[in-house]
Amino acid sequence: MLTDCVRVWVAPSLGCGPTVRPLSTRCEPGRHAGGTARHRGGHARVPGGGAWSCFKGQEPECTVCGMPILPVVFAAGDEGTWRVRSVSAVVGAPLAAGRRLAVHDGARIAPPGATWALRGVVSHERYTGAREHEELAARSPRLGRPEATRAALIPIRKSEAWWALPQNQRRAIFEERSRHIATGLNYLPAVARRLHHSRELGEPFDFLTWFEFAPADEAGFDELAAMLRATDEWGFVEREVDIRLER
Repeated sequence: MLTDCVRVWVAPSLGCGPTVRPLSTRCEPGRHAGGTARHRGGHARVPGGGAWSCFKGQEPECTVCGMPILPVVFAAGDEGTWRVRSVSAVVGAPLAAGRRLAVHDGARIAPPGATWALRGVVSHERYTGAREHEELAARSPRLGRPEATRAALIPIRKSEAWWALPQNQRRAIFEERSRHIATGLNYLPAVARRLHHSRELGEPFDFLTWFEFAPADEAGFDELAAMLRATDEWGFVEREVDIRLER
């Protein structure tokens, strides 16, 4: 039986039966079939195998690789550190505009009164090779830099045609043809970024992309976004909203 804290994430869209898929974590569920997840001595096994972590408390981790996972809720409304400057529908339906945006690291439930809330999980890298991982780790700045008073939240949903492709074909489109990682590296360390996976949570978007930068670097970020939107990869994007913020 799934624990309550796991069920609250998967029951609305994926069900709690033996075919339920593990939440995205930093571990590879395919490698860790039959694994368990732990938090301070408590364990929860997922029917059908896979490594999970309970979100009840802090620093949940996979028992196989020991890497932490992080649930995050982005909530628009009247409260939050970030003031909403603009909300633009790039492709598909828009989102309602809220006055402010709150970023709740470690949360799994939207605060009451939110205009809208989007959930994601900071997870393992899907398409990054070893050399790319090392270069990203060496050059990526941390979030929360004092000078980074501008931000962008860009939720993205890709088409079913994208998800029907095998992993190696998605990687080929992502990097060999679209140069997603190589292009992004050119804008480090000016732009700090963090990717959140949402597809497995039954959310309206597959990814929540978060960026922070100084006002002087916003033009560079706009250039980066325009370059990525012109690639073959973006031909599979069926919904994208660009939310600009400042603090």
